Amino acid sequence: MINYKWNTYTKDYSLRRLILGFLFYAFYFADIHLCSQEDYYYYDKKVIGVRAVSTALLYFNYRYELIQIFSLGFFGYFLDNFWNFFDTLQTMTYTAYLVISFLYEDSNSRQIVSI
Repeated sequence: MINYKWNTYTKDYSLRRLILGFLFYAFYFADIHLCSQEDYYYYDKKVIGVRAVSTALLYFNYRYELIQIFSLGFFGYFLDNFWNFFDTLQTMTYTAYLVISFLYEDSNSRQIVSI
């Protein structure tokens, strides 16, 4: 019975979440690598493309988290699993990083990346 439920419902869902998470981190580290280079240009097509893909992956990943927040309630979501705090923190920090890098396209955003 447990194997049937795992193979029917949970396996595909968990694999999709895992792949989305790994893809996000791959593009996030690519973004950090591109921003830390000496010949960094803010409006480079690679930088914009990497950030667009990272933002899309983060949106799809956090969409699942929003569904859980609405189904469990705000406090129930954070009390249910400790890792939910890190998922929310990941989304907030990357969003803050994008906003700061868009507002201050000079060396300030590069200093934040180096921290």
